[in-house]
Amino acid sequence: MVRAIGQEGHNPAGLDSFTQSRAVKIENLPPIEAAKEEPDPSNRAQAASTPAYEAEVLSEEDESAPDAQTVQPADFEPARSPAAQVAEAIFRDALASRASDIHLTPQDNGLSLRLRIDGVLHEKTNFKQKLPTQLGSELIGYLKFLAGIDLAQTARPQVRQFQLRVDDQAIRARLAIFPTIHGERIVIHLLDRPDARPTLAQLDLVAEDQADLRALLGRAGGLIVVAAPVRSQRSYTLRAVLAEMNTAGKNIVVIEKSVACEVEGASHAQVDPHGMFTYADAMAAATDQDADIVMIDDLRDPATAGAALEAALDGATVLAGMRAVSAPIAAATLLEMNLEPWPLASALSAVVAVRCVRRLCPHCRKTFRPDGETLTRLYLQREKLGEAVCQPVGCENCARTGYVGIVGVVAMMRIDPKVVATIRGCARVSLIREAATQAGMKPLRQAAIDLVHAGETALAEVEPILLW
Repeated sequence: MVRAIGQEGHNPAGLDSFTQSRAVKIENLPPIEAAKEEPDPSNRAQAASTPAYEAEVLSEEDESAPDAQTVQPADFEPARSPAAQVAEAIFRDALASRASDIHLTPQDNGLSLRLRIDGVLHEKTNFKQKLPTQLGSELIGYLKFLAGIDLAQTARPQVRQFQLRVDDQAIRARLAIFPTIHGERIVIHLLDRPDARPTLAQLDLVAEDQADLRALLGRAGGLIVVAAPVRSQRSYTLRAVLAEMNTAGKNIVVIEKSVACEVEGASHAQVDPHGMFTYADAMAAATDQDADIVMIDDLRDPATAGAALEAALDGATVLAGMRAVSAPIAAATLLEMNLEPWPLASALSAVVAVRCVRRLCPHCRKTFRPDGETLTRLYLQREKLGEAVCQPVGCENCARTGYVGIVGVVAMMRIDPKVVATIRGCARVSLIREAATQAGMKPLRQAAIDLVHAGETALAEVEPILLW
């Protein structure tokens, strides 16, 4: 049974279910970014306020110290520590739930635990109540110890990547600490998850768009832009497209601000947008690496966009992410970055606007008839949407969320002669949109309605798209 230290017989709600299940082994492996630094002996007096560090000090210097308030070294053995048992259970539950992030937030009445599943935060289902403050503090200390983070520092943010092993499965994770008035808040981002390696088929593009995109990806050279606002799974789409291009004999360079998932066979560069190695620096240097394919997750400034255009004109296929709400706006933004319209129109192969929404669980979804008020608010007509659409319910197959995975709402702007002429004329967004529509681009709104009509997602998921 899991108990808080010093609280014999106390069992927070929900912990019994973890202790009854098979134990999860967590093994601390060497950190990715840097080796752990040993604590400075001169700071041990200050660091002794942290239970985990007190255990280390006692074990090294004064094992016989009769201090009843300190945590003994045995309490921090992974197999015996209540905090370790809770941490193991959380990681195991996160993996089973397909979570991308673990959120631990200290509050005045305990520590709350939430999981981000398919982009949405959910309360930790196995914990019906918040963890007690004492156990929550010990859990935070144990996770910092596991990641090799300075235990004595509690007044400033810290970020560290580390590796662990759960049920013989090696996992990379990034732990970020943020100090709050109630204690340290932790977010753990799980890297290299199976669902973090999407394929083009998982985007569920319409057949015509998928065929056109595959044809573009098979050509050498050109600039392909994936446009999406923040938190719209832009990186997910980029990785799906890159997976389609990743074939034998290709030299691939990936440029990202934070490397969340490594692509086999590719060379990854982690940039500092405001430091000595910026996006523009990395993009310019990639052309000297004889790269066949360069993926960059953000065309955020004119220098980076200019370097990407040069690489595309020099024969590399450049796959670039961009913060834009639609494909025509992305093309217009590139022009506003002072890129020359003629070279841009020549190099641009396609602009793919994307939103990723949650896919309804096929095991528990049910149909319902939306009322007239909802249709009016969303500017929908019943004859176009259909009499009945599907909505989420929740079951064991979807961790009671009603959704399993994500599906792409995609609008692909093909670069045909009329679109090229419009871009070369430095036209407004409205004219670019008109030319793209005549070239066969389906508006995002229509793509969202089609997914709802097909029962792939719910009206609530696409509401922001319908109201945009």
